[in-house]
Amino acid sequence: INAEYMGIDQDCLEKRKEVFGEKSAEVARSLFSLGIDYNKLGRVADALEVDLKCVRFREELLGESHPDYLSALYNLGLDLSNLGRHEEALAADQKCHDQRKMILGENNPDYANSLFNLANDFKNLGQYSKALELDLKCLELRINLFGQKHADIGKSYINIGQDLRNLKRHSEALKYDLDCLKLGRETLEDKDYAQVLFNLAEDYRNLGEVDNALDADRKYLGFQIKSLGETHSDVAKGYQSLGIDLSKKGLVDQALEADLKAAAIWKQTAGEISKDYAKALYKLGTDYQSLNRFDEALTNLNRCFQIRGQLLGQQHVDVGEVLASLGNCYLRTGQQLKAVDTLGQAVKIQESVQSNSKELADTLADLGTVQRQLGEHSKALECDRKVLAIRRETSGESSLEVGSALYNLATDYRNLKDFQQALAEDQKCLGICRAILGEKHEVVANIHYNIGLAYYGIGQIENGADSHFQALQVRKDLLGPTHPETLSLAFELSKTLYYLKQFQKCHNVIADYRAGKEAINQRDLDYGLALGLQGLCQLEVGQAFTAKDLLRQAVQLMKAQNCDPNNQILRLAEYRLLQN
Repeated sequence: INAEYMGIDQDCLEKRKEVFGEKSAEVARSLFSLGIDYNKLGRVADALEVDLKCVRFREELLGESHPDYLSALYNLGLDLSNLGRHEEALAADQKCHDQRKMILGENNPDYANSLFNLANDFKNLGQYSKALELDLKCLELRINLFGQKHADIGKSYINIGQDLRNLKRHSEALKYDLDCLKLGRETLEDKDYAQVLFNLAEDYRNLGEVDNALDADRKYLGFQIKSLGETHSDVAKGYQSLGIDLSKKGLVDQALEADLKAAAIWKQTAGEISKDYAKALYKLGTDYQSLNRFDEALTNLNRCFQIRGQLLGQQHVDVGEVLASLGNCYLRTGQQLKAVDTLGQAVKIQESVQSNSKELADTLADLGTVQRQLGEHSKALECDRKVLAIRRETSGESSLEVGSALYNLATDYRNLKDFQQALAEDQKCLGICRAILGEKHEVVANIHYNIGLAYYGIGQIENGADSHFQALQVRKDLLGPTHPETLSLAFELSKTLYYLKQFQKCHNVIADYRAGKEAINQRDLDYGLALGLQGLCQLEVGQAFTAKDLLRQAVQLMKAQNCDPNNQILRLAEYRLLQN
């Protein structure tokens, strides 16, 4: 139908040129209609061309204060915005706003529309607070003009919700979107009803209410499929939103199914060389990553990289995004050199266009990880310092994200033998993580363990043993007494406690260790060494008879397990047996 309208308007334009001349009010009216037709067909560049002519003609024929000139200027601002020329759009819309305010006054629907467009320009330029201020003013004016129940009120609610999401004020965004939904199907235009359902899914997602987000996703999809059919691009958008929420729910297989549908629709409607199809490939790549299907992940991500590079240029933020995911794939598949190169490229792009962003911090954290794997500890430290600074700014000083950054930073210092600094960062990390996760958490156990290593590094062996004892208690509670990590730590700690002459504590740790090993019927060399240590502890606390039996068993088992004859525990056990 839109194509037929365009054909009629083109014929009308040519007839009016013949009758009224090339430059006339009638020709300008046809140009105005043709610009609307082109926009409805997605031919925005063509719309811009005819709207520029319309503006120029009406300015010359009618002057800048005429309502028809301002209507043409209004459309020109929309064209420029749709083409991403936001500074020029702002200039056109600001001029339209100022003229309408002066000519029509503020209590006028056209003036309200100018406020609405101006708010969108500021939103597109990242000035979200200014956009919110204008959208709230527009809403107030529209309520005064139309009352509480009008389609334009819904449009303002939708815009305000978007402003608040951009400002991370997600609870407030949800309130406005719910108010919009309350206007009902009979008031809202179909596209606005669909949009608010889509926005509600995002609101709930941002608030961590994934079940509600999924419900909104499914309502949006049901409405759009019924209205537009199975293969419309807006249906693809719904499948992709559904895929995001299914991923957050941990239903990655179902997310993949939804994302495959989105990709198929966009490939058909937008073509392979399109931003939408590239976005679908990116989401498929991350799905396959989550499923550890790295060959398929790399195939989709590399294709996305090619398309985005071709459409957007190599320095675009979306190219940086896909490079970061490719780098993560290489990291997780042990391809460290490829990972360093790819993540390095991603960091350069993100630092230029997304400085101090969560995305940059995530990429730097991956780069720090691979540099640690390659033994490049000074470079890892440089990355992790940047990560910590960004996390503090974006997530807050007492967040788990900051705790994670401190954990990595402490690891870097420990690898560089700067144990004093490692201890300082680990202790900060412990304070944050223990406050959020509680004492009985695997991460907290690992931090206690790392603090113990730092104490050992600066020669405070007793403090180190205390930290490792705390780590051992948490691991026993969480993992159980027979878990390899519990047993390994108990064995290492027992040797340190013997060295510190904490014989009773050493004996108790070994008793638990032996019980764990016996429960899984594992009487190996380490079991024999522990048995020897336990016997030596018994001697030190005056239980010679029990000690003698333990030492005999230990020596016998150690030799049966081909223990090195120069092993200190074996030699000491044999010596003390001879003494007794």
